[in-house]
Amino acid sequence: MVFVYIVLSLIAVYIIACLVVIASGVKESPNIPKGTVGIVLGCRVIDDQPCPMLARRCERAKKYLDSDDTAILILSGGKGSDEGISEAQAMYNYLTSLGVSPDRLIKEDKSTTTLENMKFSKAILDELGRGDEAVIITTNFHQFRAQIMAKREGINPYRLCSSLTPASMLKNVLREIIVMPSLLKK
Repeated sequence: MVFVYIVLSLIAVYIIACLVVIASGVKESPNIPKGTVGIVLGCRVIDDQPCPMLARRCERAKKYLDSDDTAILILSGGKGSDEGISEAQAMYNYLTSLGVSPDRLIKEDKSTTTLENMKFSKAILDELGRGDEAVIITTNFHQFRAQIMAKREGINPYRLCSSLTPASMLKNVLREIIVMPSLLKK
C-alpha cells in the first residue's frame, strides 16, 4: 500500500510541476520590437472554418497587426485528413474577412505538428531576411511548448496568447501534461 501512495504522490507532484510550467508561458511578452513577424499556430478546421480556438488565435493576431502597421503574419498549419482546407488557408480566409490586407499574410500550409510549424516558419523567416525573432501567437496553454519548439528551430520567440473557454481548458491542459515528457527529447 505504501508503494501506491508513493506512486500517487509522484504523479501529483508531476502534475503540479507541469501546471506551474504551463502557467509560466501564459504571460505575454512586453516590448515586442516593431515589425516583428508573427507566427500564428494552426488548429482544427471544421467545415472550412476555424474552430473557436483557432478563431481566437486569429483575433489575437489581428489585434497584434492593428498595434503594429509594419508587422506581418505567417499563418502556419497544414491540412489534416479530416479537413477540407489547410489551417493556414482557414486563417487567411478568416483574417481577410476581418479586414486584414492579404499583403500582410503569408501561408505556411505544410506543417502538421508544432515542431513543423516552427521549422517551416523559420524557413520563411530566413527567406524574408527578417531575422530570427518572431511573435508566437497561440492559445495560452500551448505557449510553453511552442516556445521550446521555436527555440529548437532557431527562433528567438516572443509570446502573445489567445484565451480559451473554461470548458476546453481542462482537456487541453491535460493533453499538455501528457506530452510534456516528449519535450525532454531532442
